[in-house]
Amino acid sequence: MGRNNLRRRQRLYGDDNMSNITTINYQIRTDGDEMYATFSRPNLYVEVPITAAMTEDEIEDLIHDFLLQVAQQQIDPSKLIENDVYVEGSIVRRDYSVGTPEGQALVAELEEAFPNFVNWESTQYNLVGRFSAYREPYENTSISWYVGDATPSAELLSDYGIEEGSLNLISWYGLKFDMSTLDIKLKAVVVDVEGDKPALPAGYNGYYALTYNQDHSLSEWVDFYVTATAKRMVEFCAENGLDYPAPAVGTDVEDDEFIDCWGVVYNSRTLEYGPVKAFVRRELDA
Repeated sequence: MGRNNLRRRQRLYGDDNMSNITTINYQIRTDGDEMYATFSRPNLYVEVPITAAMTEDEIEDLIHDFLLQVAQQQIDPSKLIENDVYVEGSIVRRDYSVGTPEGQALVAELEEAFPNFVNWESTQYNLVGRFSAYREPYENTSISWYVGDATPSAELLSDYGIEEGSLNLISWYGLKFDMSTLDIKLKAVVVDVEGDKPALPAGYNGYYALTYNQDHSLSEWVDFYVTATAKRMVEFCAENGLDYPAPAVGTDVEDDEFIDCWGVVYNSRTLEYGPVKAFVRRELDA
């Protein structure tokens, strides 16, 4: 399924270069005692209420937040997708809905190597993607398999030494299939985690993922996921000496693509940061 089949999407926030991500050209409109910041692009006009006490940065944050919410509202959950995971400006994994030809090919590999491990055809909206060992705790080329509408079964949790009800689970989870050793990791997605945390970006719908091994051990590496503006992520990375994950000017992120989630990896014992990830969503035409 090629790029010509992608449904075009107006990019609603985050411009094509880094400076324009952190600044936005807006105008001030007054109506009696009321003040509004206005911003326009082709086919888009934004107007948000402000106060005289607000700084330029606060106004820009307000506009970026509004644009992000509009973009989120345009997501069509009935669409099959491709999902590129960026780290340091490069794609480290491309996920496909199981219902795509690329997704079906990856599922066939999993079925051959791990027959009957799960119901591979449970829904066409599950995601699969191949990735190399670009970060801990992964060691070899693997295939991710994500379920987006259910928690792990009691049997699956037990297989990884997790007592049912011991985690505040969110309704999606992942399995990481090592294609060399045939080991399988469980990525359990939870509302929150115990213990200290490093600084994490502000945003919406934040949650965490814990990675369990088949020997019942828990990886020290935790994933934090959040919906946030590109501006906020640029600032977070700069403040913490981290590499901004998404591409810079004129590279692969096109107008039909949308960063709908960010990830920050950290070590739960040392609080050391791992990579920052950007998830670039593309909705596909049937």
